Amino acid sequence: MTAFTNIPKQVEDVLEKWNRTTSRRNFLKNSGLLVVSFSAATVAGGGPLRAGASPQSAAAPQAAGPYPDPDFRQLDSWIVIHEDSTATFYVGKTDCGQGTGTAFRQMMSDELDIAFNKTSLIMGSTDVTVDQGGSGGSDAIQTDGWPMRRAAAEARRVLLELASKRLGVPVDQLAVSEGVITVKADPSRRVTYGELIGGKRFNVTLTGPTQGLVGYWTFDGPDISGTRAKDSSGLGNHGTLKSSDGNSYPKEITGKVGQALRFNGTTNSVDVGNPSTLQITGSLTVLAWIKLNDFNAGGIDDYIISKGAVPTTLSWLLKGTEDTGPETIAFEFSSDGTSSCSTCGQRYGTTILEKGVWYHVAGVYNSIAQTVNVYVNGVLDDGTLTATVPSGLFNTTSLVCIAAVSAGSNCTDSYNPNGTIDDVRLYNRALNASEVMKLYNMGR
Repeated sequence: MTAFTNIPKQVEDVLEKWNRTTSRRNFLKNSGLLVVSFSAATVAGGGPLRAGASPQSAAAPQAAGPYPDPDFRQLDSWIVIHEDSTATFYVGKTDCGQGTGTAFRQMMSDELDIAFNKTSLIMGSTDVTVDQGGSGGSDAIQTDGWPMRRAAAEARRVLLELASKRLGVPVDQLAVSEGVITVKADPSRRVTYGELIGGKRFNVTLTGPTQGLVGYWTFDGPDISGTRAKDSSGLGNHGTLKSSDGNSYPKEITGKVGQALRFNGTTNSVDVGNPSTLQITGSLTVLAWIKLNDFNAGGIDDYIISKGAVPTTLSWLLKGTEDTGPETIAFEFSSDGTSSCSTCGQRYGTTILEKGVWYHVAGVYNSIAQTVNVYVNGVLDDGTLTATVPSGLFNTTSLVCIAAVSAGSNCTDSYNPNGTIDDVRLYNRALNASEVMKLYNMGR
């Protein structure tokens, strides 16, 4: 019999035994042996680097179940960089012939900034891949692809930080292409992914900064149940999808990071209420992905997330506005509930927003330094500051509203944005610039 290449010995023995000695009918009757042999051979494959594991132990035979449950929050569960600067991706989905495996591998290669032909993909292997649920062709990319993209983007960010330390230059002075990081001013200074981390663990958690996280509304499919928008901070600050006409609730659509909510600009919003953990008077940070289809005119702003309203209940809000001309981002604040006192005001951004384009926007209030900053796509975007920043914010009884303003006990049909909002986070501390950039990179 002709020798086979890269076929397990058990399988080759079965094929040799039945070669030219049996009919097709008898072969199929006895093919259970082939299936068992093949399954036994593949169980021994390698996987992502576990804590304390070496590159050699990752490929060691693994005992039969119970199998480990890889932690999807750990970057090492998704990506291994090898010493030769190749990469192996691990995803918890299967390809039933739709080509999703190729698509997943391409997306992760693009986010990691590595050549497609220098990567490989392991799919749906119980003992080595995270549990991403069942596989379906119609929603594979829009629903299942985003965590893979996020993991690869985070790996790229970590590798750039490692290169920054190795080469002694800031991250923004580095360029990366196909797994090679160079100094922009001197491309001869370079380091490869393999040289930075080949065969080693990342030891990085994918949840983003968690210290001080008091509200996190992903709007992903599993986090929307009826009219409830789950708070993934762990504090139970769940939101309620609202429709003033009882019919046009926020629409679940493909977002920037998984699923998002589409708001019609008139009758829908998310009501988060006024829980004690969101009654923040000190430092805070609020961030979101937004894509506005249109801009409100006539002095009507586009509220992204707010607590209180002018003129008597305002604490803080993040919005799009045309106050300074074309639409920009702005963070508004108040120490006594109004927007006209001497210690209340707004920090405007400078980036002109375009309709139909995704932006990651953030407002950061630091009560100790008495500063307010705004960020667009991870970059400081400070424009005009209209007043002195106070040392504390007004403790309003108004609600936290997403895509609306609070008036009394409701999120009202005022200042509603016409567009899509995704991945909203609220912290009770001032995030630093690198943390804001990290959150941008995780979803970009």
